[in-house]
Amino acid sequence: MSKSRRRGDRHLCQQCFSRKALYRTPAGRVRADREHELCFQCRRAETNRSRGKVLALVERLIRHAREVAAAATLAKREDER
Repeated sequence: MSKSRRRGDRHLCQQCFSRKALYRTPAGRVRADREHELCFQCRRAETNRSRGKVLALVERLIRHAREVAAAATLAKREDER
């Protein structure tokens, strides 16, 4: 096996194993090294999953804050009676 063939195998996406491990950094550069193990599609899917988890958490917190505010308003109205 040639050296370039072994090097190419090392840069396959560690999630799908079908594409090269490349993605754009925030600076816009395309990287393929040991620190960047996912292809663009898998990296995007991972990013979207983590964003979705954060969004779900924020929505839960907002819903809870609204419930607390509604309960406080209701308690205040009952105290005024």
